[in-house]
Amino acid sequence: MSDYLARSLQRTIREPMGSTHLQRSRYLLSELESASFGCLGFYQGWHPVRVEFAHRLTASAQKLKSVEDLKALSATASSLLTETSEHTTRARGHAVQFYSRDEFLVSELARLVGTSLASGQCSIVIATKEHRERLNSCLEEQGLNLDLAVEEDRYFPLDAAETLATFMGESRPDKCRFTEAMDRILLRANKRASKGDLRLTVFGEMVALLWAEGQIDAAIQLEELWNDLAERHDFSLTCAYPTRFFDRPEHAEPFLRVCAAHSTLVPDESFTGLRTEDERLRVIAALQQKARALDGEVAEHKRLQQHLADRVKQRTIELEEAQDQLRGLSRRLLQMQDEERRRIAFELHDSTGQLLAALAINVGLLERHKDSFASKYANLISENSSLVQRLLTEVRALSYTLHPPTLEVMGVASALQWYVEQFAERCRIQVQLDIQKDLGRLPRKIEIAIFRIVQESLANIHRHSGCSTAIVCVSRSSTEVAAEVSDCGSGISSEKQRSLSSGVGPGVGISGMRERTRELDGNFSIRSEGRGTTVRVSFPLN
Repeated sequence: MSDYLARSLQRTIREPMGSTHLQRSRYLLSELESASFGCLGFYQGWHPVRVEFAHRLTASAQKLKSVEDLKALSATASSLLTETSEHTTRARGHAVQFYSRDEFLVSELARLVGTSLASGQCSIVIATKEHRERLNSCLEEQGLNLDLAVEEDRYFPLDAAETLATFMGESRPDKCRFTEAMDRILLRANKRASKGDLRLTVFGEMVALLWAEGQIDAAIQLEELWNDLAERHDFSLTCAYPTRFFDRPEHAEPFLRVCAAHSTLVPDESFTGLRTEDERLRVIAALQQKARALDGEVAEHKRLQQHLADRVKQRTIELEEAQDQLRGLSRRLLQMQDEERRRIAFELHDSTGQLLAALAINVGLLERHKDSFASKYANLISENSSLVQRLLTEVRALSYTLHPPTLEVMGVASALQWYVEQFAERCRIQVQLDIQKDLGRLPRKIEIAIFRIVQESLANIHRHSGCSTAIVCVSRSSTEVAAEVSDCGSGISSEKQRSLSSGVGPGVGISGMRERTRELDGNFSIRSEGRGTTVRVSFPLN
């Protein structure tokens, strides 16, 4: 941009002098002074001019009051033009401008486009609607006739979203459509530029739109398409990205990809606003110190994170070991419980039951001869006979409940048939029992597990569901056997279901059912949707 200003200043000086030329020269000097102090902006040709030129321009601007003062600037402008022309030739290419505030972006874009149009150059601006409107306002404030520039094909304000839509595929830009769309615009602009010593400047925000939508790969591909296009057309391109796009550690790799796609990088306003080399060096040194401190902090965090991960891993191993031990104890407890139930059932049946049977026989003999006793003793004998019979029935029922003898002799189907009948009579709950006809015998542990789970499920229905009916289904296939107990009662609350699913805080009965299932590599589930609950368990038959 410095060479734009210098050339314009030279042309102004060479023209016939007047007050209008003085006013225009003051404006060009002001812009040239800003560029000379190295206030890096969009354009890669806008390089820092030597400090002595800056001081001379500043002094000249302060003294510019007459035509003679204006003529004295010719040598300074010529030197500046020579100084910048070689750099500009080298720097033309693809630049990226990072910015934090939209105001800075619009201001720098207005400086770039305004100087270009004021110098008779051509500019293409592919930006968002908001940025275009604010840019046009700034340009009009500079006294530029934008309608005339558009009419002369020197100014092409295009909408970024609409232009992007002309060549975007589903997830990436289409190269052929992009080339076709950009060729039409660039050929018009270059046709105008070729008429004289003019330069074509392009600014684009389409990549920023893609990046904002999370299409990072598409944005990088679009940058590469611009680079390919620059091999066939003569233009200088600048893209712009908000720094907020790269404010997280995981953005480091995409940021480097953006930088690699450009020939020139321009930092945001926090750096470009620095006027002197000393200020820049101080900022760079401060940033280096912060980077080192941050690297140290990151390294310390990683060390602490690794230490914490090691501790968590160790505690997890210890917890898993404790859980395995607990499961082992639970399995052993269930086994001991089954063995104890079996032992007590046999003792009740073979010992207590036999004694009660003998007592019932003796009382029965007395009852046959009760007529030989007084009437009050005869009544007592009859009552005792009834009590003994009831006691014998209760003891047998308790023995069968603890461990049905039919479970080992005839299998789980017969044991469930007996238990369901006793449960329905005792609890006044109608139970529909559906057992597959060819169920046959199953491994002993599976038969015990199915019987105990059905027994516990029916007990829970009696305690909690408030339902008068239940359904028990047992079936088998070539690979597994399954049992299901369901009711249409009050169901289980969502909070309780989450507790049951996580295994935290379930009742002893449910814990026992789950542990029996786990011991035999089976699957256990509880479903409750609104009303009703279904308990399902399955075991592999391998």
